[in-house]
Amino acid sequence: MKISSQLVGLLTLLTSCAGLSEKEISSPYYVAQDPAASYKTLYYHCPKGLGCERIRNVQRVGDTADYIFIESISGFYYIIRAQDQPSDSGNPAVQKAIHGPLTQSNLRAVMASLDVADFTFQYSAI
Repeated sequence: MKISSQLVGLLTLLTSCAGLSEKEISSPYYVAQDPAASYKTLYYHCPKGLGCERIRNVQRVGDTADYIFIESISGFYYIIRAQDQPSDSGNPAVQKAIHGPLTQSNLRAVMASLDVADFTFQYSAI
């Protein structure tokens, strides 16, 4: 019985620490360690507590009321919040919401066309 209670205590501790590396951006988006890689990934909170992947290897993430802006190793992305859905990234509707990769100058042009004022990156790994 003693070993069993110690095991339960250890599992409780590990479970309570699991969310410590998550950075909430703006619900339902958050950045967390990718369980299958050595980098951070932008996720969408999906049903049943699942994290649906959006963009891998993120460096910085920021948002406005209508958009999520991401800088990753592969370039810049933006997500149209109103078009995104609680589903995995294989869903065609989700794919339509995600735009990129773009160059930094392309992203600036898109932001100007969308009339997006300056914003701050809530998450930065750099």
